[in-house]
This record gives sequence, C-alpha cells and structure tokens, in this order.
Amino acid sequence: MYNRFQVIGRLTKDVELKTKGETFYTFVSIASNPGGNRDNTIFLDILLFDENAKTVADNLSKGDMLFVEGVLLQSKTGQNIRLVGKKIVPLPQRKNTEVSKKTIRSEIEELASYIPDDDEDNGPPTEKTVIEPF
Repeated sequence: MYNRFQVIGRLTKDVELKTKGETFYTFVSIASNPGGNRDNTIFLDILLFDENAKTVADNLSKGDMLFVEGVLLQSKTGQNIRLVGKKIVPLPQRKNTEVSKKTIRSEIEELASYIPDDDEDNGPPTEKTVIEPF
C-alpha cells in the first residue's frame, strides 16, 4: 500500500518545540490552498520529530512557507489519522521573494549561455556552476 503525503503550505501559528524524554516533537498547523483558490483552503496538523521539529521551531514562524512530506498513521482505535512529517523543506519567504527571483533569473541566464546555437556544438561547460539554494 502506498502511504505518503506531500503538502506545501504556510504555518498558521508560531511553532512550539516540546520534549518527551529525549525526543523533541512539535505539531505544526499548515494552511494550503490547492490551485490558489482561498475557498479551497485546507488546514492540516502535522506531527514532526527530532531534527525536523528543531529545524522548524528554530527557523520558521507564523506565515512562513514550507514543504512537508510524510506518512499517514492510524490510531490504535482506527478512529483518527495522524500526519507525520518525515521530510521538511523551508521555502523562500515573502520578504526574500524579490531577491530570490532576481538570483534565480540571473542563474538561469548564466546557464542558458551554455546552450549552443543550432549550428554550433560547444560541448558541455568547462567550469562547474554552483547554484546556491535560497
């Protein structure tokens, strides 16, 4: 059985890191609107553990966007389903969006310069191009 979910959304509140024994965990609430339509907004509560929980608590706050991939777990009674995040990726935030767009655009233009014209074959680029994440 295929058991995986992926969602991109914004945090609906600040993250509160909790501990139980030596395990760190947190519940994050994410608002996601597939297709960009506010009428279709869904709210999901996702459980994160250890490094993922620490990363979100230390680096993100209400309104920040992130990608979460994880699994669905059913409660022992079978009445509830819990979303457990296994992988998180913080996404570019609103305040950095314009800078990020300019950075991405210049990197795309640089890479496009390596594409040969139809009548010439320059081969692959001779130097490595490193693209930094946002």
